[in-house]
Amino acid sequence: MTRLLVLSFTVLFFISCQNNVQENNAQNTKKDTIIQNPDNGIDAQKADNWINSNPNVVKIDTSVNKNSALKITSKTTKTPEQEQRDDELRNARKAFKEGVDAYNSKNNLEAIDAFKEVLMYDPENALANYNLGKIYYETNQKELALKYYQDALNYNPQDSNSVLSIGLIYFERAQFDDALGYFNQAVEMAPGYGLAYYNRGTLLGQQKRYDEALIDLEMAEKYSPNDSRIYMNKGMAYFFTKNMDEACKNWTKAAEMGNSEAIKAVGIYCKKNPAK
Repeated sequence: MTRLLVLSFTVLFFISCQNNVQENNAQNTKKDTIIQNPDNGIDAQKADNWINSNPNVVKIDTSVNKNSALKITSKTTKTPEQEQRDDELRNARKAFKEGVDAYNSKNNLEAIDAFKEVLMYDPENALANYNLGKIYYETNQKELALKYYQDALNYNPQDSNSVLSIGLIYFERAQFDDALGYFNQAVEMAPGYGLAYYNRGTLLGQQKRYDEALIDLEMAEKYSPNDSRIYMNKGMAYFFTKNMDEACKNWTKAAEMGNSEAIKAVGIYCKKNPAK
C-alpha cells in the first residue's frame, strides 16, 4: 500500500507544473495586471511534468507608455508625414487600451483584434506582441503564442517575460534542454525574478537534480515568499532526497496557504512525520 501511495503521489506532483507562468518581474513590474487561469485539475496523461498546477503565464502587459515606439513627437511644426505618424500612434494607444479592456472583460476575440490593430499602426510594438502571445497561450494555440513571444523578444531583447514564456512552451514539449536555456536566460536577465527561479528549479527537480532544484527554489522563495507552489515543490525535492522532516515542513506551510496538493501530501505522508 505504501508503494502505491508513493507512485500515485509522484504522478500528482509531476503533472503539477504543467501549463502557465505568472507573476511580475521584480525588475520590470507591470501595472494593471490581469487575470490568472483557474486550476484545471489533475491530468494523469501529463505525468512527465514537474511545474505546479494552477497554471500561471506571465501577466498581460498594460504599460502603454513604456514602449518608446509609442512616443509622439512634440515639434511645433510638423510635416504631413509626421502628422500622419502621430495619428497612427494615437490610434495604436487607443487600440492598446481597448485590447486590455477586452481582455479584462474576458473577451479574447476582441482583445486579439485590438492588439492586432496596434501592430497595424505600430508593427514593432513589443508589448502588443507579448499580449497576443499571452492570449494565444491561454487559448491553447501554442504555435501562435510562440511566434508572438519570439516577435516580442526580437523587438525588446530585454523582455524576460517573453523569455520565460518561450521556455515554458519548450518545457511542455519536453524539449528540456531548450527550456533550461531560456530559464537560464531569464534568471540572468532578471536576477530578482522569483518565477524564473521557480521554473528552473522545477525543471531541475523533474530531471532528478534535487540539490540544484532546492537552490533555485530557495531563491524563488526569497523573491516570491507568498507563492505556495514553491513550498510544495521544495517539499517534493526533500521527499525524493528522503528528508521527510523538511518535506513535511514545507508541505505544511504550503497547505496552510491553501495549496490543495500540499494538503493531500500532508495527509498521506506527514501524519507520522509531523512538520517541526
